[in-house]
Amino acid sequence: MLGCNCIGGDIEVILSLMLGTSFNPESMLKLNELVEQFSRTVYQIFLYSSKLMAIPPQLADRLQLDAWKQFEKIVPETLSIADKIIDISIDDIERGDGLLSKLQDCIPSRDSIKRIFSDFIIAAGDTTAFATLWCLYLLAKNQAVQTTVRSGIKDDFLESPLIRGTVKESLRLFPIAPFIGRFLNTDAIIGDYCIPKNTLALLSLYSAGRDEASFYLPNEFLPQRWLRRDDKSMSLVPFNVNASLPFAMGSRSCIGRKIALIQMQYLLSKILNEYHLTVLNDKDVEAELKLVTVPSSKIRLAFQKLE
Repeated sequence: MLGCNCIGGDIEVILSLMLGTSFNPESMLKLNELVEQFSRTVYQIFLYSSKLMAIPPQLADRLQLDAWKQFEKIVPETLSIADKIIDISIDDIERGDGLLSKLQDCIPSRDSIKRIFSDFIIAAGDTTAFATLWCLYLLAKNQAVQTTVRSGIKDDFLESPLIRGTVKESLRLFPIAPFIGRFLNTDAIIGDYCIPKNTLALLSLYSAGRDEASFYLPNEFLPQRWLRRDDKSMSLVPFNVNASLPFAMGSRSCIGRKIALIQMQYLLSKILNEYHLTVLNDKDVEAELKLVTVPSSKIRLAFQKLE
């Protein structure tokens, strides 16, 4: 479930969203080779970005670090492939009822459409695939929780609170972007520290999501903590919803948040309705905090057809 094939699947979901009913086997034939190329180059972007995460770009450029040189090479190549995908989607595929058609109706500039489209398909690489993998791993590892979540699935997966809670709980424990970095626009006082303007501040979403001051049994997988309850005494406290920000927040939050959540909730509902999950790994799989949160070793799952 790891690697470029996962990324390609995520990109196909974005293309389906963009093209709507015009996304079919014929259109996919035109795009298939480019999608495979794009998947490989996006994977390289994530790989080199993780190595450069804590290094200022100016310094990396001045020192001509190998990771920086590879990053400079791969980004234009990725954007060039994205341009070709978008050009084919606009020029060679019949206009459908997807998001791309709506963008064409309200945005006259093809360059602007390309930037939005590129953001979507680059953001899709790795992120949703690994986030879903962590969900499946946690469900397979926690059999009682898996049974409870399965029993709460409704015909409309969007109306299944425990499915939504499962995704939120998995993203709390394994946020797909483990860190948020921002350059401060003004001087700031944080705790007992004065941080000057233009300083790069990093927030560990992984640590924040596991803080016992914010979450009851912070290292336990408890999807029910996200259920809304009228009786406040039934809540698992402490519970600080704002301590888990897997998609960040504000104007620079993840552009694909809603798409990712719907995709993950739908897939989990389908899998749990048809299969019982178990873990085949001999030891617990730990998280490696790179640009995205990836498993320390290959996750091995068994899918047993439900009777």
